[in-house]
Amino acid sequence: MAILLIGIVLFACDKLPTKKITGTVDFTGSGAGCGNLCMYKFNQDSTMSIYVYLNKENLKLSSNHKKYNIKDYKDDIRVVVTRYNRPSVNNFCSDFPTRSKAVRLQSWAAESGTLDITLSTDKDGESYSVNAIFDNLSVHDNVSDNMLDIPYIAFTDVHGGWFPG
Repeated sequence: MAILLIGIVLFACDKLPTKKITGTVDFTGSGAGCGNLCMYKFNQDSTMSIYVYLNKENLKLSSNHKKYNIKDYKDDIRVVVTRYNRPSVNNFCSDFPTRSKAVRLQSWAAESGTLDITLSTDKDGESYSVNAIFDNLSVHDNVSDNMLDIPYIAFTDVHGGWFPG
């Protein structure tokens, strides 16, 4: 019986509605992050998130300002925008599983845009602050073939170089 129920739930989740997003998506706040290096933030009602993974070593990130064209660094710069069926909570840099009942409805992956980034080392020498600006970000949902354009998004003084635990 349990296997049948799991199968029904998986089938039902696979059929959740997609939605064409139009207009501007505004991700609020300065953002947060962890590791070497991920960053994230939510929109105002927490029904959408943007998650960024950067391969710090391959990109040679440092205190020197750098600019990257995302399509040239697809393995080292990954940006995913996710829409949920209700407000979600931080499940990106946490030791504890989320208790959120939010279900992921749709995800878009970045195909183009630019990243301007600078790191500043903190006193301990291991962690750092990240200032990153994405311009003309274009993300694509392969399921619905929907494109979403985000003209500008900034991550300000995001703490990186630390790991949950």
